[in-house]
This record gives sequence, structure tokens and C-alpha cells, in this order.
Amino acid sequence: ALPALISEVAHTDSTATEPQHDIAITLEELSFEQVKHLMAQLLQQNCGLMGKQLTTRILNSHDLRSLKLCQMQWITELQESRIQPHWLNQCLKQINFRYKSSMLRKN
Repeated sequence: ALPALISEVAHTDSTATEPQHDIAITLEELSFEQVKHLMAQLLQQNCGLMGKQLTTRILNSHDLRSLKLCQMQWITELQESRIQPHWLNQCLKQINFRYKSSMLRKN
């Protein structure tokens, strides 16, 4: 199951006028599959058909390197959507936490 982060994002009305609150979210070490599904779900919820091609590329990624290559376009597409910037930032922190954990294990 994905962390509570995604359910909070999924049930939040993302209007540009809402105040941004600092929410302390504990970062979890997600599996590779969980990261892919987190990224894909956020695209589907916030970009719809505009994000379909990238969603497919994300879900077809077989390693962290290929997923990382999708990340820049993923960020751009979500920044152009109606997702609240602080939610996008929290999700990005969660994803980057996974990358850092993987890199530490390799060293």
C-alpha cells in the first residue's frame, strides 16, 4: 500500500487560493513499484489524458535510472496542473528519499 501521503493528496481539493500549511509527513522508504505507482497516480489524478504517455513510460520503467529520466517531465507536467505546490513538494521529497536510500545501499 502507498503511504498516507498519496491518500491525502488524492482527497485534497487543489485550488490555487487555498493557504499552504506546513504538514509534517514522515518519509517512508518506498519500494520501486510503490514509487512508480505514486508518480503515475499523481499524473492520472492531476493531468488526466495530458499525462497518459508519461504515465505509461513511468509504469514501464524497469530501474531507477529510467524512472529518474521521467522525473523531470513528471515535475513539469504536475507544476502545470492544479496540484498544490506543497503537495508536489512533499511527493518529490518522498521520491527523492527513495533515490537516496538506493544510492546509499550501493556504496
